[in-house]
Amino acid sequence: MTMDTQRFERYMRDPLPIRLGNLSSSLGRLADSVARPERSDMALRMVSECRWFIEWTGPEADPDTAARLAQLQLDLTRWHRELVQASDSSEYRVEVARLARESADRVLDWSGLLAD
Repeated sequence: MTMDTQRFERYMRDPLPIRLGNLSSSLGRLADSVARPERSDMALRMVSECRWFIEWTGPEADPDTAARLAQLQLDLTRWHRELVQASDSSEYRVEVARLARESADRVLDWSGLLAD
């Protein structure tokens, strides 16, 4: 996994809630791309991007959120491995898309961006 310094600096300029919102958006893009076999390369890139966002964000999150992000990081690692191994399984892709969408919704909730 590699990620350029410029992207890191740009991502880290935002406050934690915005970074979590960006992670949620990336998980949503993952959900959209993983369900389409012709977008396999993009799905794998989105998994990597989400993993980087978690790595960069986790240390600044409260302990509860950091623990949930760590679990999501493990999920993303598993999805990446299994997507590579089962790249032609539409059933598995649909399942990962569902899980990624649910994760996007949870992360957005953790961000507090939608709270009144």
